[in-house]
Amino acid sequence: MNVLNEQDLKALNMLLLWLEDNISMGTTIVFDEESNISSEECEPALRKALNALSPVAKPSSGKATDELESPSPVSDASSLLSQILDNGSVTEKQADVLKDKGWPLWQVNDDYTDFEFEVTYQTEEENGDDRYSFNIHLTFDWQAKNIYLTLGTNLGDGFNDYHNVPFDDKRLEFSLENYVETLSNQAEMGADEDEFLALTTKYPDAWKDVIEATAKLSDALGVQ
Repeated sequence: MNVLNEQDLKALNMLLLWLEDNISMGTTIVFDEESNISSEECEPALRKALNALSPVAKPSSGKATDELESPSPVSDASSLLSQILDNGSVTEKQADVLKDKGWPLWQVNDDYTDFEFEVTYQTEEENGDDRYSFNIHLTFDWQAKNIYLTLGTNLGDGFNDYHNVPFDDKRLEFSLENYVETLSNQAEMGADEDEFLALTTKYPDAWKDVIEATAKLSDALGVQ
């Protein structure tokens, strides 16, 4: 099968335009007197051939090409997030993928499944007490068929939660940063001091680790 290159397609397109001009002017040209093939018959056949040879197929659903090329993260069946939510549970292999990104499985029940990222922001030696850490949970809510992030800490007494960050089809680290920025803006407008916000400001290196780990989580889940 011969494949037409770009130059060939341009030439065919110019011929099509020429045929359209001549037909609109009322001029009928007979290319083959024996078989009586005219310009009026060539034009639709040539248009059909050009459409078939086009490198980008036209969407059959009537949607714009850009819409078809940019599916939402959750609706993309190839993403890990979609596979998990569609199945309503996390397989051992899927859990291992998240664990490799620094998010091991924390707890499982019929309603929720949680994964946790933990990073120390103050050691025992530094505060004369237990190790203090940021603890961020990724929660799969099976009833809502969605996910959210829970911002928390561990001060040696177990998990303490402060805020839930809903998933809004953005990359998780963007949602996380936007949420903390909102807390900061509220504080500037006179809201009561937020304890978790104060920790992100006081321990920026550990908080940077949280953002980077959440970006890796977005990559693993296929959230673009």
